[in-house]
Amino acid sequence: MNSGKISYSGSKIVWDEFIPDIRWSNRNYSIIRSYDLTTGELSSLGKKTRYFSPAISGDGTRVVAVEQTEKQQFNLIILPIDGSSEEVIPSPGNRFLQQPCWMENDSAIVVLVSGDSGKSLYRYSLQSGSWTRLFDAGRDDISYPVVHREHIFFSGTFSGIDNIYCYDMGKEQAFQLTSSRFGAFHPQLSSDGSTLLYSNYTSNGYGASTLDLEEGLWIPIDEVRDHKEQIDYKQTPEEVLIDQLPNNEDSLEFDTKRYRKALHLFNFHSWLPFYFDYLNPELTLDPEELPVSLGVSLISQNKLSTAVSQLGYEYKDGYHMFHSGIKFNGRYPVVNLYFDYGGEPNVLLIAEGDSVISLPQALGFTAQTYVPFRLNTGKFLSLIQPGIDYFYRRDIQYNESQESYQQGAHYLYYKLYATSYLRKGIKEILPRVGITVNGGYYHAPFSQLFGSVAIGGITTYLPGPLKHQTIRLAVTYQQQFPLSMSRPAFINLMAMPRGLQQVVYGEILTRYSADYVLPILYPDLEIGSLLYLKRIRGALWTDYLAGTNVIIHDPEPHYEDRTYMTCGIDLVADMNIFRITFPLSLGGRLTYEPETGRVGFEGIFSIDVD
Repeated sequence: MNSGKISYSGSKIVWDEFIPDIRWSNRNYSIIRSYDLTTGELSSLGKKTRYFSPAISGDGTRVVAVEQTEKQQFNLIILPIDGSSEEVIPSPGNRFLQQPCWMENDSAIVVLVSGDSGKSLYRYSLQSGSWTRLFDAGRDDISYPVVHREHIFFSGTFSGIDNIYCYDMGKEQAFQLTSSRFGAFHPQLSSDGSTLLYSNYTSNGYGASTLDLEEGLWIPIDEVRDHKEQIDYKQTPEEVLIDQLPNNEDSLEFDTKRYRKALHLFNFHSWLPFYFDYLNPELTLDPEELPVSLGVSLISQNKLSTAVSQLGYEYKDGYHMFHSGIKFNGRYPVVNLYFDYGGEPNVLLIAEGDSVISLPQALGFTAQTYVPFRLNTGKFLSLIQPGIDYFYRRDIQYNESQESYQQGAHYLYYKLYATSYLRKGIKEILPRVGITVNGGYYHAPFSQLFGSVAIGGITTYLPGPLKHQTIRLAVTYQQQFPLSMSRPAFINLMAMPRGLQQVVYGEILTRYSADYVLPILYPDLEIGSLLYLKRIRGALWTDYLAGTNVIIHDPEPHYEDRTYMTCGIDLVADMNIFRITFPLSLGGRLTYEPETGRVGFEGIFSIDVD
């Protein structure tokens, strides 16, 4: 829901609902939903609208709502319950409108109007088409109006504490009805108009309360206005002067000049004492799938949020590597550009009898383009993301026909990623319910030496036996085309089983995995600005890899069908260090390989940028 307002009449219920744009994360809509209790039919009154705070008429045939256009124009909108047409009523002076409601016999509409002098109750007559100001609340806040005959009930702050008030349109006077210690909100009237129902705030939270109107306080509002309870200390002379300042308009003037995007592409705002791919378009549900290395990262984001960039240094496996990248968000397809330097290049194939003595530094350029279609509705977050990646890498491969080594290759990767999962709670590590599907095809279109690889996979998330626990099941299928030693595709688009000490290449690889993820302890430990330890969590897991025509090099190159299995235990601490916004995960993984009996240990170091 958007405004949180629900309106009911007869058999119909209406409310407003937040709908994000399918592509642009900073653009969204608010639509009116209608539900018929008799037929069970759910319908929408319009598409891509900006309607808020709906109220259904007494006869159940019309709905009034507030519209805020993209040009900041404020209107009342009257819709038939079938959404067939609409009547647009401009706000008086284009003032901000809130929380409309119908008067008796649906002859007029009462609405809150906010202006420079504060809030007021207005009435709009459907017959004459005129606006009338009924009650001026000044700088006090009023909310949630509801009409019964000649009385308008609402919540107000006139005494310094929110309470329920009533404006008598016949007497043109307002009265206080309740005297709640901590606050009274959301008034409603019984069907006969004799009993007031409202939300009463206490030390235990909100509770439903009732009041016989004849037993209400009915204190004139002029005797109520007092805000001393909001000031529980003696004001300084300077604070008294501030309270007495006149309400004048700002006198500041600013120079206006043209904004040139190209000159404001970079705006470095943060640095991190490690390296990870901040621009990664497939930030997965599991932060451990986004690895972190020793190094330094500089992060930039321009003021329009249309360009995000990163400069990074990474130290990994004894190599010094430098990374740079920029992401352009301002067009319908997102475009990522990367340049990477350092480390060893991939040696895909060497001549018989040769050995690797020295290699040049690895060098790579990547261009990614993808469109994130967000289909978020209700409790579920959903994403469909097709994309194409182009890679240039300084890969080295022996060309037998030319009897020489070739350096550099171009690759294309077509991929599709889709996911839908239940929104995670604060204490949940992985979604309780969800599914992720991915597929792709990787090849070198300009090379006669390199083969191609296709991949497809599905991951499901199921609730564990206890709260905040998740069972994750996944299967991934990968196939190489063609199967030939002369045209190898020495690349795996899938991850190897955890704890496996070798990289497996084959014609067909199928990986199965199961994880049981659970929280263990919430220390809530803080050591100044150095460390905040949020949670300690664990996982039990197993991976199984089945390979068809796996490439085996011992004693001679040949193909075999092989299987590999690993299992293990993870223990991870989630924390924040140096008050860095992104949570870090630091821990260890104990692995076991049943076939060889090997027991191993791996460190876990990851970051969650979601």
